[in-house]
Amino acid sequence: MRLYVYPHSPISRKVLFAMHEKGLDLELEILPPYDEPGKAKLRLTYPLATVPLLMLDDGSPMPESSIIVEYLDQKFPQEPRLLPRDPELALRARAFDRVGDILLEGTAYLAWALRKSATERHEGKIAKSLASLRAALAVLETALASSRCLVGDDLTLADLGAHCAAASLLADGTLEGLDAWPNVARWHASLASRPSWLQVLADGKDVPMPAGFG
Repeated sequence: MRLYVYPHSPISRKVLFAMHEKGLDLELEILPPYDEPGKAKLRLTYPLATVPLLMLDDGSPMPESSIIVEYLDQKFPQEPRLLPRDPELALRARAFDRVGDILLEGTAYLAWALRKSATERHEGKIAKSLASLRAALAVLETALASSRCLVGDDLTLADLGAHCAAASLLADGTLEGLDAWPNVARWHASLASRPSWLQVLADGKDVPMPAGFG
């Protein structure tokens, strides 16, 4: 199977995090957003040309980060399980995955919006996006008060997107820190030290950032 990703993108990192956590050795295809020839080639197989995208062995595309993670968990059922076997816990994991999506969406928007000049910024949209981020972090803060991860003490699908988003928000300066959410800060620091996450960072070491980022 071939996995199309852009390793600086939090949403691609979500799938890479899952892949490395499970110890999988998928064929990686790096597809940056500025690679127009690469995207044109991918459109021949998958017209939307969005990444991350998993190309299955039969040639069919499997899009969307959460679906890819769930597919990999089913296809390779060895531990660790990223979607809990217990149906109720699995639903909780999916619910927190949606909270992670709120963070990921805000990360993607603010990464560009905050780099615009003062005359080009839409301050109302920026304020609304920041408010959504803070609300999502407040949800995580409450959930992490009694466990090491968002669904119990083991990393699951619930944690992946939110951690990737938090890492990018801190790296690009959208958030100056996590002091307002100490439980989130503890959780984020713990996940950031995992070998699987360090490998995610290594995946993007030699891949150029888009213009305007550094």
